[in-house]
Amino acid sequence: MTLPRLLITGARGFLGSHLLQHLRQQSPPLFDVHVHTGRQQSDLCQPEALDALPAVDMVVHLAGASGPWYFEQHAAQSWQQNLTATLNLLNWAAVNKVKHFVLASTYVYGTPRFLPVNEEHPVQPQHAYACSKYLCEQLLQQFVRDTGMRGTALRIFNVYGSGQGTHMLIPTILRQLTKSAMTLRDALPRRDFLHVDDLSRAFIASLQLPAASVFEAINLASGQSISVAELVDLITELAGVAPEICYLQQSRASEVLDVVGDISKARRLLQWRPRISMQQGLQDLVQAVVS
Repeated sequence: MTLPRLLITGARGFLGSHLLQHLRQQSPPLFDVHVHTGRQQSDLCQPEALDALPAVDMVVHLAGASGPWYFEQHAAQSWQQNLTATLNLLNWAAVNKVKHFVLASTYVYGTPRFLPVNEEHPVQPQHAYACSKYLCEQLLQQFVRDTGMRGTALRIFNVYGSGQGTHMLIPTILRQLTKSAMTLRDALPRRDFLHVDDLSRAFIASLQLPAASVFEAINLASGQSISVAELVDLITELAGVAPEICYLQQSRASEVLDVVGDISKARRLLQWRPRISMQQGLQDLVQAVVS
């Protein structure tokens, strides 16, 4: 039987590399996987460069500028990497009769009006990076209407796991574990963390949705929140250390104080739920630092 052909953009990134690993561990394989790394292959911001991409049935689009702070520092380049590249890839997908386009999205809800946040919550991006993600969702929705492909925007809350960028919260805590003192911005914000392995399983589940001309936005989260202070306590307890903790009491202008994702839709449509508890997920990360 011929396997569905799948293209993954951003395959060298944090999520892309984990997703690729999970796909390669599938036995029997579910897809004929092709990757676009964004470095050695064609630049998605150049429409003519997409001609070199292989013919596929499905696309998982992970490539792009990552994170609000990078976006602020490299605004012009970041808008291109997110919006222009996504538009080019959608145009290419339409011409090449791609059946399903899966988009990684995030940050679109802004400050929650209610918790847990479901997919019906008003979308109110609070910074340029979030705006770029929501505009990509809107582009995908329009292409679904125009072409009849299936479009899925997976709205990721806070992901963590091995290989994550060192500027993120959990790696920032981990790299200070061996010091006598730890410095962090703020103890109070609460986040909903999902392990990257659970996230990878959700992406694979989304690719198995039946063919249909429909756009779906689906939250991917754990359904629970933890404060920065609680997270620090858990990590230091797992590490068996007791550094002095200094909180600078510095909040960003767009800081969200609490967020919890409602994952009822993911449970229903994807037959998916998180398997890895926060304690389980952190254990291996902590051991890699202290051992």
